[in-house]
Amino acid sequence: MSNNVRVTRTIATGLTLATVLAAAILAWGRSPETAGGQEPMIFGYDMDIAGNGCPNDGTDCSVGPIDVCATVNPGDSLQFDVFVQGLPEGEALGGWDAKIVWGPPDWLDIVERTHVSTSVNVLVQTPGSAPLDLSPQQLPVVSSPLITSVVDMALPIAQYDEANPPYTQGVLGRYRGQVAADIEPGLYTLTFDPTYLNILRPTPESLCDTYGCELLDGVHAPQYGLVAVGQDCPAGPTTPEPGAEGSPAATAAPMTTAAATVGPAITPAPAQGTTATPGPANASTPAAASSDGDDGIDWGSPILIVAYVAAAFVGGLAVAGIAYLARRGRRA
Repeated sequence: MSNNVRVTRTIATGLTLATVLAAAILAWGRSPETAGGQEPMIFGYDMDIAGNGCPNDGTDCSVGPIDVCATVNPGDSLQFDVFVQGLPEGEALGGWDAKIVWGPPDWLDIVERTHVSTSVNVLVQTPGSAPLDLSPQQLPVVSSPLITSVVDMALPIAQYDEANPPYTQGVLGRYRGQVAADIEPGLYTLTFDPTYLNILRPTPESLCDTYGCELLDGVHAPQYGLVAVGQDCPAGPTTPEPGAEGSPAATAAPMTTAAATVGPAITPAPAQGTTATPGPANASTPAAASSDGDDGIDWGSPILIVAYVAAAFVGGLAVAGIAYLARRGRRA
């Protein structure tokens, strides 16, 4: 076989593979179908990490009782989880974007984050997962918000993603925060920016757009993601039975009303505390919308930027290969 034939076949094979990869990347932009009869997914804060984790043996991860409040002193540290529950059957988890908000005032520094631990995070449970943490900020993050962006870049797309069954829930991110030493005693809240929230399929289609996502944070009614600084947590709210109107999905873990105490015992402070609760007091958080207000996909997401770069690379490879073949044909 001549060298020209070998080269031609090699390039043709490369173009075929490039075309397949390009088709897979372009499939990321397909619009999701509307789902009917599916409970919204739950995305929220658990202020005590106990009971949350993954056995890393091919079975589902766990989310223990959801603690709505942690009690700390000024200058203490605390850990909390961002979790997801209710991944719809037949769907797979390919990544997520979120903004964690805690101010003003900036009463917290985020000093540690865990996104790709096999004993903690649901996104990395399937052998072959290739997690990529695209979160842009260096630690510590001392000013709200904290931007998170994590994606499983394993190829072929979807083959190594965490699919339901068996994966229905788990921790997406675990964080350690340092409370400011000079913060006034009071009740503070963690919230989400819903315009940036994406729970992603193996394509960059957000499952929140298809199924809806209920956000359990400081603007949910009842409130979640509470931090009582220098005082006791408030009496815990009662949560409707799973499946009742206004309640979390039936797959949600039970909620506990006791505080997750971090550090020494707390003496309740006088009632001069600062309340940092954004948004109306009893408003439910809306489902995620797009940052540009059109189709629910944040096209500036770091995950999609990776897709853009990959698509540009594939396109350039295809053009170069075609040009090479054309030159060889003219010389022949």
